[in-house]
Amino acid sequence: MEEISNSSEETINAVSQNIEKSLDWVNVYSKVILCNQDVQNMLKATSESDKLVHSRKYYRFINDITVNFPEIAGIYVVDNYGEFYFKDRTDGYLSPRKQEIEESISFKDEWFMDVEQAKGKSIFEVKRAKLSFGNGEELFFSCARIINDINSQKPIGIIVIDFKSSMIEHAVEGLDVNASRAYALYDENDNLIISAGGSEDVKMDTDNHIYHGLSNIGLGNWRFEYIVHNSAFYKETKKISIFVLSVIILNGILLSFGAAVISSRITSPISKLTEAMKNIDFDNMEKVSLKTSIPEFNVLKDGYNKMLKKTDQLLKSIIVEQRQKRKAELEALQAQIKPHFLYNTIDSINALALMKDYVKIHRLSTALGQFYRTSLSGGSEVIRIGDEIELVENYLSIQQIRYRSKFSVEYDIEESVLDEPILKLILQPFVENALYHGIKPKKGDGTISILGYKHIDSIYLEIKDDGVGMDNPLDLVTNSEKRKSFGIRATIERLQIFAGVQDVIKVESEVGKGTKITLKIPCERSNLYGKFEEANDS
Repeated sequence: MEEISNSSEETINAVSQNIEKSLDWVNVYSKVILCNQDVQNMLKATSESDKLVHSRKYYRFINDITVNFPEIAGIYVVDNYGEFYFKDRTDGYLSPRKQEIEESISFKDEWFMDVEQAKGKSIFEVKRAKLSFGNGEELFFSCARIINDINSQKPIGIIVIDFKSSMIEHAVEGLDVNASRAYALYDENDNLIISAGGSEDVKMDTDNHIYHGLSNIGLGNWRFEYIVHNSAFYKETKKISIFVLSVIILNGILLSFGAAVISSRITSPISKLTEAMKNIDFDNMEKVSLKTSIPEFNVLKDGYNKMLKKTDQLLKSIIVEQRQKRKAELEALQAQIKPHFLYNTIDSINALALMKDYVKIHRLSTALGQFYRTSLSGGSEVIRIGDEIELVENYLSIQQIRYRSKFSVEYDIEESVLDEPILKLILQPFVENALYHGIKPKKGDGTISILGYKHIDSIYLEIKDDGVGMDNPLDLVTNSEKRKSFGIRATIERLQIFAGVQDVIKVESEVGKGTKITLKIPCERSNLYGKFEEANDS
């Protein structure tokens, strides 16, 4: 009996190590996927076009994995916005597992909370469900973990990998089970994963167990139990015991050897790629030369080399974009500081001087000086929205004196937006357009309204007038030169560069009722202007 106990002890240790190595293989492979540059780029992409480009590369990468490893039932990646990227054996959009994972994340159930609290570590979960790639119900288990940005280590998504139960069943292959011998594998919540052997009488007769051992499997917090009944002593022979133990030990050696080989094939390419990333020189971006027989690493290498190429192209495009930005700024400034505006204002001052209207002369000259002082703003391109509003106030004060109060001005600016940054001379061209093309042609007096407020994740600035309106509002954006709209096109180009997006303006107009222009600036934006300023200062 002591020999059976010792043999059983060695058996349970060997099987537990096999299961532990299988789970460790799953854990290692999940790291390979979440470290994939295309996966990282796809989850961090902000535009739909970038998401489309990277998702195509991701699906090619995932498809190679599922083809080469049939034990994988499905791979599901979810970004922080709930966008799903998945590949399973159904090859269809209506995946039952996708819907289940989506509901878990949407309702933040216990499983989802466990994944979040793990902070990047793997969480294993056992499932039994009807999967489309099999008949009836099939047992499978999942490895889930948070995907962090490689650079910032901030969460950018979740990965869930489903594995067929056959992966665990392979780990216990060769284990002798019969009416007097049985084993069972439980998860951390004592849910049965797999079991085999042992009649009900043998399982209940705990007083006559020669051996009842258990082993904890650390990576998944699982528990493996193995029992041997007294009847086994009379049925077993020494030859069978040695044979069973030899098979299990051989499986363990083969798994260990395989794990070592896989580890070396994975670690070496990763180390070379990591070293190349550390030694990258943006003045000379050399491609990584990596020889490996693993197709996934070739995909990773090619993706990294493509990233280097695109980065080089991006740096060059930034230089071109900087030049376009400077040109747009120059056009906008030239449109604002036109001689006719200064000449007309000086003529108005001369006329008031002849009439000895010193109060208006004082108001006009003060507003003019403040207008140009704010326009120059010490050479700074970015100013507070509050300062931009002050510039507009000075401009309109001059025009109200010139046109003898033909129009009134209303301001409704939330205090929360006054200290937000904006490019100088953004509002003034639209206000000038409202005055000259909306109010001035109108019979009678008019009103110009300027509003500023925050909504969700953007700042909105509105310029409204109750002037003559336009029959085709898009002309203001697309044909500004034709309309002579005093630098509208150049101003829109500057705002697009500053905001980092193209959708920055909305024009609404109705003939006879007026025009409303809405400018939208995201609170979180790509700070290209800041980068250009640093480059120019240096």
